[in-house]
Amino acid sequence: MRAFNFPNFYVRHRNFLGEISSLSSSLDRADARFTVRSGLASSNCVSFESSNFPGYYLRHQSSRIRLNLNDNTNLFKDDATFCIKPGLASSTNVSFRSYNFPTYYMRHRNGELYIDPYSTNSLFLNDATFILVAPFIP
Repeated sequence: MRAFNFPNFYVRHRNFLGEISSLSSSLDRADARFTVRSGLASSNCVSFESSNFPGYYLRHQSSRIRLNLNDNTNLFKDDATFCIKPGLASSTNVSFRSYNFPTYYMRHRNGELYIDPYSTNSLFLNDATFILVAPFIP
């Protein structure tokens, strides 16, 4: 997933936290690879499993996107499920709405990934829009 408003920055994990960054090493590319799974809480949505840490998923906790091991609790499943919506800044791209906080969307802020409440502010709309790209080879 590439950031809509930072075309050389990709969604990735680093130190078990979600962020966007440029990718310059094989580790960077590996950290930016996710397998899109059927949503852990709803098959109408998706969950993002790390390719280089199988069993670990992007989830929100205290609004921050983190990479955590699936503990199979309902809370984890809810936190790790995102519903794909037409991009808030560009309908040809995508935005990810939180499953259990349906007025919140995944977005980047200062290079870090969060879920924040929907806003019509253009910065929010751009930060909450992503471009799906082919996976990187580590």
